[in-house]
Amino acid sequence: MRRLLLFLILALGACTSSIPMVQKFPDPPTDLQDPPPLKKVIKGSPTSEVLRIINYNYGLYKIRATRERAWNAWWKEQATITNKATK
Repeated sequence: MRRLLLFLILALGACTSSIPMVQKFPDPPTDLQDPPPLKKVIKGSPTSEVLRIINYNYGLYKIRATRERAWNAWWKEQATITNKATK
């Protein structure tokens, strides 16, 4: 019985901590990914080819911008939830 009581006191004493345990949501990485390589216009290319390359590069930009906006919105929401839960 004494051993059980001693074990219980030690177990409960080990669970307490005088150090506040506050988690901070990590900061987002500064560089998520390298931007995709853009196609380059070759000098003397016909106008149709130049316009096709411009359209392709603009499409890559729009996809990248949309993904980054969505990721940033997700990160801000998760940071808010985490910071509210740990306060």
